Amino acid sequence: MFVSAHIKLSSASFPARVGMTDIFEKASNSAQAHDIAQLRALKGYPFFYENTPDLSLKPYEVRCNGRVLVSFGSNDYLGLTRDTRIIAAALEATKHYGTGCSGSRLLNGTTSLHLQLEQNLAEFFHKPAALLFSTGFQANLGVVSAVAGAGDAIIADEYCHASIVDGMRLSYAQRRRFRHNDISSLREALSSCPAKMGRLIAVEGLYSMGGDLCPLSEVCELCAESGARLFVDDAHGIGTLGTFGQGAAEVAGVLDKVDLLVGTFSKSFAGIGGFVVGAQDVLDYVRHVSSAFVFSASLPPAVVAGALAALRIIQNEPERRTRLLESAGLCRQLLRARGFDVESYATPIILVSLGKGENIRHAAAEVGLFCNALTAEGFYVNAALGSAVSFPGLRISVTAAHDQTQIHALMDAMCRARDQAKTRLAACREIVDAA
Repeated sequence: MFVSAHIKLSSASFPARVGMTDIFEKASNSAQAHDIAQLRALKGYPFFYENTPDLSLKPYEVRCNGRVLVSFGSNDYLGLTRDTRIIAAALEATKHYGTGCSGSRLLNGTTSLHLQLEQNLAEFFHKPAALLFSTGFQANLGVVSAVAGAGDAIIADEYCHASIVDGMRLSYAQRRRFRHNDISSLREALSSCPAKMGRLIAVEGLYSMGGDLCPLSEVCELCAESGARLFVDDAHGIGTLGTFGQGAAEVAGVLDKVDLLVGTFSKSFAGIGGFVVGAQDVLDYVRHVSSAFVFSASLPPAVVAGALAALRIIQNEPERRTRLLESAGLCRQLLRARGFDVESYATPIILVSLGKGENIRHAAAEVGLFCNALTAEGFYVNAALGSAVSFPGLRISVTAAHDQTQIHALMDAMCRARDQAKTRLAACREIVDAA
């Protein structure tokens, strides 16, 4: 993002004592606070829309700030969040079990539904065991921080999710990063670790912002050479990729070589929560050592029942993945034909980079203005800003609910919004240049 030195933000509600630093000062005077203020000053702040799903709307529509928009900003890749079978399963579980377990899995939060889902997930991925977490974030953080400790090293791709990064910080292990999807950089990072040091390589299967796949075959070869273990977060690939929906590892043909595979229920499974599959003894260790697991309340039965129903749909309706990837391919093709900068990955996440080669502040401002212009056109997409991407852009999520009609309409709106954003940016360039 970008910083504006000339925008004055509100001061703290009380004066700091002479010679002392107020811990809240960063809320008004940090680079991040100025970035946010500048986006708002440009009328290009693209976050925290009131984005409300509604069962009365079409599967690809959302009620946003009181208007019905066509959404290309959801991770509901298979179009299941309003599926009547999942809703019915959740309602039935609520009637039978109540609204929650009122405790952790360790103590009183394990029901027959939790055990059934763990068994089904283990079988689906052909792994010995599975373990549920209350969120996908907790699954990454909880597993990484539990399996790695003092005397170990975690080597992670520079674009790994923040939950993995936080798990690294909590682990007491040495932390190393390698350049995104760069096997030479990974090899160099591995070689810097003493042979007696335990090593965990952490990657994503399908990267959540760029839409690119990790070269898992090559990473697995390095693991075999070095004795390192492999942790793969495939929150966005599971359900969407592969003949069976097992994700990026299935596509690469290395599912059996991944030591720990993490997924989430908040994308293709249309709910909330996370899970890890792997060896029984390792997951039993995590079950008793991971603070994120031991000290978190158990998933509500309704959520678990919904995930069980979603897993059955993922297994039995592969045509959803076919339709999803065909629509995503069409969207990429049409974007390139209209001069947008997109890669040719065969995934449902499309990153449209804006302003490459220009000032990053201009590009970030253009992204915010572009998003708001698209909203005015009747479409919702996500702004991709910050450390998760190499350069600002728009993140378009295609789902199985979209068809050619919505995709062609989005293309027309994208062209109009591009012109509007550039015109607005030109008119406000002095504000951005003042940063």
